[in-house]
Amino acid sequence: MSKEESEVKTKAAETQALADEAKADLDQALPALNAALDSLNALNKGDIVEIKSMLKPPPLVQMTMEVGTCMLLHACMPFCCV
Repeated sequence: MSKEESEVKTKAAETQALADEAKADLDQALPALNAALDSLNALNKGDIVEIKSMLKPPPLVQMTMEVGTCMLLHACMPFCCV
């Protein structure tokens, strides 16, 4: 086997390991994403009106609304890019 073939096999193995790790991370994250999307889809107009009526919503409500907005608009907010 030539040196070049050996290098190619090494790189292929490294690439496959990276792909396997990325797939495992994705498999772990997808259920949480799907649950979040289901929760967003369950919101109704009354829920939004209730939140809008709050002068200063609790911090977790505020963060949830910002994340929801980020997901719905496919916009990147500062906390999304950390």
